[in-house]
Amino acid sequence: AGCICATDFTFTGLSYVTQQVPWLHMLYAAIGAIIYTLFLVYNTQLLIGNRELAISPEEYIYGALSLYIDIVHIFLFILQVSGAATE
Repeated sequence: AGCICATDFTFTGLSYVTQQVPWLHMLYAAIGAIIYTLFLVYNTQLLIGNRELAISPEEYIYGALSLYIDIVHIFLFILQVSGAATE
């Protein structure tokens, strides 16, 4: 969870810098979408379970919320890419 918060703060800070340069903003949004896609894969693996990576049955609400947040972030970054492409 700490890594995700640090990533959010990093991307938020970078978004203010990249607003002035459209191609840089598009690059930032594409990298953000890729990173959150990797988070989505990791959190899905946690829910499915494996010998090494799994969450306990009591934490399924946390797992479902993590998947939802990852999907929302991916959607927002894809909207930023498409918005920067139309400008």
